[in-house]
Amino acid sequence: MQEIIKKNIWFLVPYTLVGLTALVLILFTSKPDLHLAINQFHNSFLDGLMKFLTFFGHGLFACSLAVVLLFWKIRYSVYLLVSYLSSGLVIQLLKHVFFPEALRPVPFLAPHELHLVQGISILNNYSFPSGHAATAFAVFFVSSQISSSRVGRIIMAITAILVAFSRTYLSQHFLEDILVGSFIGILAATASIYLTDNIKGIWKEKTVLSLAFNRKPNDAVH
Repeated sequence: MQEIIKKNIWFLVPYTLVGLTALVLILFTSKPDLHLAINQFHNSFLDGLMKFLTFFGHGLFACSLAVVLLFWKIRYSVYLLVSYLSSGLVIQLLKHVFFPEALRPVPFLAPHELHLVQGISILNNYSFPSGHAATAFAVFFVSSQISSSRVGRIIMAITAILVAFSRTYLSQHFLEDILVGSFIGILAATASIYLTDNIKGIWKEKTVLSLAFNRKPNDAVH
């Protein structure tokens, strides 16, 4: 675990700084006031950017990337798939079992008029925690693990933060929802990387194509 944390320190440092800032705001500002204050800062450029970025927290993106990674190294694909599935399981358990009545910003803040981005379907229930934030941080933490440069890891962290924040900008989640979701995503990714790296087998370092086309004759199915 320590090696994973050390390798991804340049992902974790910006995340920790932003996360602690968010935590202070959450602790010292009421939920309605904080969301209304964030919602005041908007323009057409940010509307388009956040609408685009939010897709990178979608399960479809995570699964598509996991398929692509099969052609690089199977190990990388396993990192991502296990991260996504495990974080998703925890998120859905929290949403549907422990916090089923947590309202999203739009119904929670009615009758306040919020700035809403056209083309985004507004959700009403199961606000806490954010599944998109968990997926985004699982995806980009795994990407940080794969990256070979410090700059790359910082870029991954910033991207994950922006994707998670898009959920608050779009009034789909409160700040506390994305903070907890992001933490779950990082924990799931860390555990996935650790467990996968401790599984024996040279297959992990191969690609799906090399496994398919480089089989020995006695491996064939008769």
